[in-house]
Amino acid sequence: MTEDELRDMFANAAPTEIPDWFVVPDLPPAPPFYSWASLPEEDRAELRKRVSGIDPQERIQILRDREELMNGPFRMWQIECKEIRFFAWRWHYANMMLLSRRKSS
Repeated sequence: MTEDELRDMFANAAPTEIPDWFVVPDLPPAPPFYSWASLPEEDRAELRKRVSGIDPQERIQILRDREELMNGPFRMWQIECKEIRFFAWRWHYANMMLLSRRKSS
């Protein structure tokens, strides 16, 4: 078996649970995450005015839509980082297995 084939085999056999200690360097920077408290007072006042006096279900939907609009990029960043970490872990594991194999030979 070639080293590339072994590496592929080890990557495929990597544990599915990624250890907490495994850190991927150089992840893309996080976009801002907005909370109610982090919004400028003008935005909070505008939202309060917009949702006052309407049906609670409609109010909840307006606030959810606003939150999704503001934090959608942050959520996409989280998904991207999980994906990067998943594949980086597999190749890291494979490289460590090959290194261990070389040392024991």
